[in-house]
Amino acid sequence: MGGILLDPAAIGRDLPQYLRRVSKPVMVLGADDDLSYARNRDYFYEYIRTGIAEVSIRDATHEDAQFPSEFSLHNFGFDPDTTEDAQLAFVSALTAAAMSLVTTGTFERAWTTFRPALSDGKFFNPRKK
Repeated sequence: MGGILLDPAAIGRDLPQYLRRVSKPVMVLGADDDLSYARNRDYFYEYIRTGIAEVSIRDATHEDAQFPSEFSLHNFGFDPDTTEDAQLAFVSALTAAAMSLVTTGTFERAWTTFRPALSDGKFFNPRKK
């Protein structure tokens, strides 16, 4: 039906040509680029022609989109790069996007549910085409 990407990073010179062939809706949920840069994340929005939406989560790191670092947990008892608030923001955005995609085949319902988080600054840099 489509895809939901959590702070994607990609490499490869053929990536743009593959992304141009994507014809299903895609939502990119990204970390805060000022804290955690994901290599070529902008390619997804740039090269997928239509049905792509993206939003960033303020103060979130790449690790917040996944899980705490096992290395940090094992060695230090905590992961300084993840926060519960940012992880909940990713889970909330992921849930809204998944429910929207499954029920409508688009991300329009998710986009509507993002409005309060966009208004209060928790989500930022919204874009879609």
